[in-house]
Amino acid sequence: MLLNAKISPDFKYLLAPSESGKPVMWDVFTGLTVDIDFLNLNIKGPLTCCDWHPKYNLVALSGFVE
Repeated sequence: MLLNAKISPDFKYLLAPSESGKPVMWDVFTGLTVDIDFLNLNIKGPLTCCDWHPKYNLVALSGFVE
């Protein structure tokens, strides 16, 4: 499946959707994953696309639910 990862407007983070329904975020400078489990973004179906708002700390995720 083709997944669409996006870098944050401040170039600090990379956000990627996943087939498991849980997005993954990395710190660009360290290469370490950022823990976002507290957001409870586990969706029942694959995520295929994500994007950052150009001004605010806001992301959009899309995919297909089962």
